[in-house]
Amino acid sequence: MAFFPTGYISWAALLRCAELTIENGYRYFGVLTIENYSSATDFVSPGDQNHSFYNAYTAYNPPPSSSIIFWPLPALTIKMLRTPISGVTLDAKDIQTRAALFEARK
Repeated sequence: MAFFPTGYISWAALLRCAELTIENGYRYFGVLTIENYSSATDFVSPGDQNHSFYNAYTAYNPPPSSSIIFWPLPALTIKMLRTPISGVTLDAKDIQTRAALFEARK
């Protein structure tokens, strides 16, 4: 499954994992891997021949306004289980309950 968080496993990602776990008849899940399929591209306006450069730590956009577009796309691989493994698995029902309480407070 793929998500668009900010570098950490987002609450939305955990909630979606919980939903899928329960939909498939399981209660617990563990995150096995997080793959990074993020990408960045530069965009130069027509007629603008300035060049941008960037790496994982730096972005430089010289005038008149080249820009870098970043698409974060981590993908989580989870294992669904019917019984918990202490310290490893997350409780899908607990995550859904916490999400519902959070939504009720808004």
